[in-house]
Amino acid sequence: MRAETQESACAGHLRASCTSLTSSKGATPDAPSSARRITLPATGLLLGSTLPQYLIGAVAVSIRQDFGFTSAELGLAVGASFGTAAIVTQLAGRVIDRVGALTGIRLSIAVLVASVLTIATVVEAAAPLIICMAGVGLAAGIGSPSFAGLV
Repeated sequence: MRAETQESACAGHLRASCTSLTSSKGATPDAPSSARRITLPATGLLLGSTLPQYLIGAVAVSIRQDFGFTSAELGLAVGASFGTAAIVTQLAGRVIDRVGALTGIRLSIAVLVASVLTIATVVEAAAPLIICMAGVGLAAGIGSPSFAGLV
């Protein structure tokens, strides 16, 4: 008898939760449009912050020939990116909670664009490449908790 009472109470609670979710102001109609607005920047940031590392690896032979970089310098550039992302993600989560996810997303996209454009237009030596790749890692480290805060 007690199990039946608990089941009916759970079913009633579930119905009430579902009703409140669908009847809350704007919850159902905004969900798809919110997802679309988040998906494009999230995908762009994810691709933009991971592709530079893999592209360096994919064209390492050409980069070494054209710019005279050593394998160690290219490895350091990729490592700087991943290392910076790992460190910044832990710290950025706390800051994003205070300033808001949208602010974090905007900052992350701005840092990513600046870093990638600098790599594409200015970098001809190893030190600037390493610094710019750390900037890509910074963008990834800020972007990850920002998008997690929206979900």
